[in-house]
Amino acid sequence: MEHTGTSTDASRVVTPTLVLPASAGPAGTTAATTAAAFSPDVLAKLAGLEQRSAQHEKDLRPQNTCDSYAADWKQWEEFCALLDLPVTAITPGSLTAFVEWLWVQPGWKKGTCTAPSTIDRRLSGVVVTGRTDHRLVLDKRVAARARRVLKAKVKKMEETQERRGRGPAPALLAEHLRATVLAAPETRLGIRDRSIGLTAFAIAGREHEVAHLRVRDFTETEHGLEVHIRVSKIKPRKVKVPFGSRPSSCPVRAWRAWKAEADLSDPDDFAYKPLHNRWHTVMDGGLDPETIGDVITRLGTWADLDFSGPPATPPAAGLPPAPSAPATTARRSPNRADGPTTPPPWRATSRTATAGRTTPSSACCRGWPEALPSALRRRVAKARSSRGDCTSMSELIVAAVAAASAVMGSAVTGYFAVHAAQRQADAARDAAQRQADAAWAAAQRQADAAWAAAQRQADAQLEVLRESQAEQHSMRLREVRRQAYVNFLNRCEQVEFATHRLSTFATSQNLDTPEYQAARDAASAAQAALSEALIILRLEGPDIVATFADYMWAAVSGTGNFDQAQLAHAREDFLRVAQETLA
Repeated sequence: MEHTGTSTDASRVVTPTLVLPASAGPAGTTAATTAAAFSPDVLAKLAGLEQRSAQHEKDLRPQNTCDSYAADWKQWEEFCALLDLPVTAITPGSLTAFVEWLWVQPGWKKGTCTAPSTIDRRLSGVVVTGRTDHRLVLDKRVAARARRVLKAKVKKMEETQERRGRGPAPALLAEHLRATVLAAPETRLGIRDRSIGLTAFAIAGREHEVAHLRVRDFTETEHGLEVHIRVSKIKPRKVKVPFGSRPSSCPVRAWRAWKAEADLSDPDDFAYKPLHNRWHTVMDGGLDPETIGDVITRLGTWADLDFSGPPATPPAAGLPPAPSAPATTARRSPNRADGPTTPPPWRATSRTATAGRTTPSSACCRGWPEALPSALRRRVAKARSSRGDCTSMSELIVAAVAAASAVMGSAVTGYFAVHAAQRQADAARDAAQRQADAAWAAAQRQADAAWAAAQRQADAQLEVLRESQAEQHSMRLREVRRQAYVNFLNRCEQVEFATHRLSTFATSQNLDTPEYQAARDAASAAQAALSEALIILRLEGPDIVATFADYMWAAVSGTGNFDQAQLAHAREDFLRVAQETLA
């Protein structure tokens, strides 16, 4: 496959081709003859199915993984452009040079370089993108050498105490968990939240793993529970949860209490269900992953702990404070007691929004006390001018109405002032809750990233160990086979020498001499040693070498009619097959 032009040419995309298996046709046919057996319409349909299958596999990949691989490939294109290489030149040497180049590239933090976990991820992204998008046939160990080089650099970095990357996330310790479950109220909400926190801690589960648990996933055993996590980011797993040493923080007892409280009898129902916002009655359906995070945050709030933000103190001294950056939380149903809710539009008015704005009611309320005497005087003067100096009932009615209006105006002003203060308090509480939710989400993402980095590092170390063990086993196997082949050849030469000596005595007709008897015994011993060497060779294999060894044994031992030319030909075939096996 050849490419021309620059290495970053986006129009150079390899079109997926249809690869027909060799087993599609009869024995002895090639791929060309198999392809020729199909009509053009069938080949076109097969090509379309192949393209749709590849696109379907790509669509199943999570969006975060696709974005990460796209960023990795962009770095690879930049590297190839510097060396004037095609982007499809993915070889052990180019990947090793890619590692060397990434090692000196700036990292996410000013003054640092790229983290080793990021470099390892970029190797995976380049190899996977080359296989899927560019249809490259790459060996599964194509990046093994580059990862060994990266491992050596990490070891040297640890010796020099160089720091790269964000580092591990703060941990939730057992004393924090005990404080939260003790602070939870003895209500249905507290029982459910306590069980969620203890279960998540016991199974080391992510938010979505706990949210998708069903009742059938909890199996009670002699020593506690066995939780089957069916929906997981990595792969499904079963986790054994033993009884806790303290009843207050025992996840098994907490699950039994919640199951009895919620009357969970349907095995296909969700294990953790939403509760009504006011009455705390159990509602249908399950909780979403975001709500599980809100439950953990609420547990920390009850215990005066903060589970979010960067570590300002060591974990043993307490959990760090929350950052001051606000965030937006999606609105939820108003009849659910599962985390904060966004205030409705009619509660969004604050004191600053209404400052300087005059409403008709407030203008009237402020005008009535000052305008009351003059209005009364005007009405009294008007009544007197029309009816004389006598005081009429109309004047008294006008005065009473004006006084009542002043009192009502003061009451309305106080009513609006109280509700404005209430709206301001609600807005401040909702802003604080959103800030806590955002901080907890950031801490959870940081913990997930640290766990993924550790998992990739462990996988890389395991891969290197497997390759080393496979190579050592192959070397030992080749050495044992070589010794077996050499021993067999030596035994064949001994048999030939003993047979030739015995035939010399038979030609001279000295059959009764002690020398003849010794020669015959030596020939028998050589035949026995040759048979033993042949058995060892058959055990070591492979079958092709054992077949040629049997042929050579028959020629040497005289069990068949073989002349010297056939014997030499058998020896040459055996040596050729043995050398190909040991290569």
